[in-house]
Amino acid sequence: MKIKLNKKEIDWIERTADIETARLFQSFNHILGVYKEADSSSKALLHKQIDELVELYDFLRILRSKLELWDCRYDIDTEINTKDKEKR
Repeated sequence: MKIKLNKKEIDWIERTADIETARLFQSFNHILGVYKEADSSSKALLHKQIDELVELYDFLRILRSKLELWDCRYDIDTEINTKDKEKR
């Protein structure tokens, strides 16, 4: 599979990742405020949500890093070659 991105598309993906990271921190701060007053069963659910936010943050951080590296190394309109992970 080939993915072809131009400079505008890379910039858009990076901006979107930045926006999602900001929203993630808002959600995290909200959860921390609720967590203080929650009972034990609610805390278990909130802890799972926190774990998901941490995973999402890691994904977004790695995505932004890879896009920045890709953008610096290659010219505009370079193709990214990926291998299908499905075996047929």
